[in-house]
Amino acid sequence: MRKKEREFKQLFIDHYEKLCAVVNKMIQDPHASQDLINDLFVHYWENNLSEKVKVSPDAYLYRAAVN
Repeated sequence: MRKKEREFKQLFIDHYEKLCAVVNKMIQDPHASQDLINDLFVHYWENNLSEKVKVSPDAYLYRAAVN
């Protein structure tokens, strides 16, 4: 596994459940929350945002999740 893939996997492991909980608090739908966070991570990966985001990945993901 390449370094970029390992870093992304670790980012997912570290933040997925917390992000789902944050979104679920707002929309009160666990399945929809998981779908939204999955889409967020797919967007992050497909658009190579680890290279483009000027803030920390944590900050970006949390901001994107609540917006």
